[in-house]
This record gives sequence, C-alpha cells and structure tokens, in this order.
Amino acid sequence: MSIICLKDVIAKLESGSRPKGGASTVEGIPSLGAEHLSYEGRIVFDKPKYVAQNFFDQLSSGILKDQDVLIVKDGATTGKVAIWMSEFEKACINEHVFRIEIDSDKALPKYIFYFLISSYGNNQVLKDFRGATVGGISRSFADKVRMYLPSLSDQKQIVQILDTAETLRQKRREQIKLLDDYLKSVFFEMFGDPRVKTRWDMIDFGKVIDILTDYHANGSYEILRNHVELKSTPDYALMVRTTDLENNNFTDDVKYISKEAYEFLEKSKVYGGEIIINKIGSAGNVYLMPHLNKPVSLGMPFLLRFNEFANTIFIYHLLTSEYGKCIIDSKVKGAVTKTIRKDAIRSLRIPLPPIGLQNKFASIVELAEQTKQKMHESLDEMNNHFNALMQRYFG
Repeated sequence: MSIICLKDVIAKLESGSRPKGGASTVEGIPSLGAEHLSYEGRIVFDKPKYVAQNFFDQLSSGILKDQDVLIVKDGATTGKVAIWMSEFEKACINEHVFRIEIDSDKALPKYIFYFLISSYGNNQVLKDFRGATVGGISRSFADKVRMYLPSLSDQKQIVQILDTAETLRQKRREQIKLLDDYLKSVFFEMFGDPRVKTRWDMIDFGKVIDILTDYHANGSYEILRNHVELKSTPDYALMVRTTDLENNNFTDDVKYISKEAYEFLEKSKVYGGEIIINKIGSAGNVYLMPHLNKPVSLGMPFLLRFNEFANTIFIYHLLTSEYGKCIIDSKVKGAVTKTIRKDAIRSLRIPLPPIGLQNKFASIVELAEQTKQKMHESLDEMNNHFNALMQRYFG
C-alpha cells in the first residue's frame, strides 16, 4: 500500500456549465447541480433541471459518464460527493459541480468515492476551500489530497464490504419512508382528500384552536430584551428555534435560557405534543413538537394547542398533507420575506371529522411511530457500524 496524491488516479477533472437564462424545470437533458447530490452520496433528482438538446450537443465538458465521481465545488455544500451510476441515458453537470473521471487501471471509482465521503477524505478536500461568503474549491484540490491506495484487488474487497453495509442502511431508510407513506394512505382512506371532496363540515381553523401564542405574547421587544438572554452554553431551559425544528435536532448548536427567563416567558412554555408553525422566512412550515423531558421555551414560531373537538395528531397530518400545504401557502404573504399572521392561521378552512375518528387515526399513528422508532434505532446502529468501517479503511 502506497501513499499517493489524488490527482495521480484522475483521468479527467472538469466542471460543467449552464445555458444563458438558466436551466429549465420542464424538459430536456438532465443537468445536475449541488442540490442533486445528497449527503449520503446518492443522486436525488426530485427537483429536476434540464438543458436543451442543442446546448448539450455543444458541450465540451461536464458530460456525465458511468462511474464518474461528482463533488460540489462552491457554495454552502462545498465538498459534498456522489457517484454517477448512469441514472439517465444522457446527463451533464452545471458550473457548481466537478466531474472526476478515475483512471480505472489505477483505482476503482467506487473506492475513490468512499474515500472522499469519509471524514478524513472530505477534510482533505476542504483544505483547498477559499473565500468567505461564497467560497469554494479549485481544481488544485486534487493536488493536495493525500491517500493510501491499496492494490486493485484490495480496493475491490473494501468496496464490496462498504457496499453491503450501505445497502443495509438504504433498505432501512426505505422501510422508514414506507411507514410514512402508509400513514398518508391511511389518512386518505379514513378522511378522504379535501382537495377533491370531503364529507365532513368545513370550519374555520380558529374554532378548534384553544391557544395560539408565540414569544412576543410575553411582552414588548424592550421588556423581552431586559428579561431574556440567549446562551450558547447549557442552562435551565432550552429555547427552541426554527432551525432546531427543521433539523429535528435539539442537542447540537442549540440555545438556552435561565430559569428566571423561562418563568418570565409563561405564555410560550413548551411541554411537547404541540403544533408549531413557522411565521417568517419558511413561513407556514408545520412541525409536531417532540417531548424532550426538559424545560423548553419557544422562540419565534407560533405554538398551537386545541380544544376537545380536535386531535393534535390528526391536525398535524392534515396541515402537512398536500391540502394543508396548499391552504397555508394561500395565506403566506410577502415577496422577499415570507410571513404568516395569527389571523390568517385562524381563518384556514379545514374539514372536521368526528373526534372519535380523529382519535382512532391517532392510535394508528402511535403504533406506527413506535415501529419507526425501533427502525431509527436500528439505523443508528448501522450508521455506527458503517462509520467504524470508514474509519478503519480511510483513517
């Protein structure tokens, strides 16, 4: 096994381009950008971009070949890596992605891919990162990356082991997604699709809302500033923000407040099980607050609790359905900064089935969530195993 420079196994390194006016979302030849590379190393083309056939025919670089390694070259996700497995007959990359063609006589493309998504490999790549606001890496990153390169037969064995571990992880992710799809189908089977027709009475959402509150319900900006200080070090209570809800992460890079501040913010205490609706920026995004078993206060979003005519689980699945997203979007205002107001939330028109039927659906969800929790625990174990293998092979 020898130490080599990454450039020594690269046959071609190039970036792509995009047509004047940008790529289309309608039809043409698939064009991949940073948004199409997942953090698991897969290609995700659920928000497609295309270039015209005549533009593609004139390209001198950036045309994808089977087993090309792709790496994001600039922006917030610089260094994100994927491998192209000929998902489409023809495809290309835009100017934000590098295409790396590996010399197969020296290295297996899949081995290089796994190296680059390892912590060690990715850190090596990012040593070339330059710039502040919109930084990136240059082609010279390949001159700086050092790696151990075993024989082709050893590379093949390592790839087979990592492929097996990754396949197991992917199957578990798919099982978790199938459970989510199952709950959607149960919801439509029990309640129908409100976009088409509903047999239930349509009411203003405000009729089932018991509490609709937020951080600013506790006082003016000046009063809040005098009583509340956000802290980055652990303290009595967690201050939940939109970013925590969006990432479903309530442990990393979070904010805290003192016991005095928590008690002062009486009107925005969070106990778990509430619905949270973001009111600015990603306005209208809906979250179900988990039970964190610790004192929690709410940041800027809205917090909702309901009266005896509405089950929170039913309401959450209704608001996150395509119908719910549609009616919420209709109430969001603003061109640059999106916002939604309390009165707009109260005025949403929703179907209201009998509470008994809502409760029955909530029981089905509870059982499914218990199964999903076990699957997530299993996935965590698989992730730990995979990461241990990566550490073993790539340091």
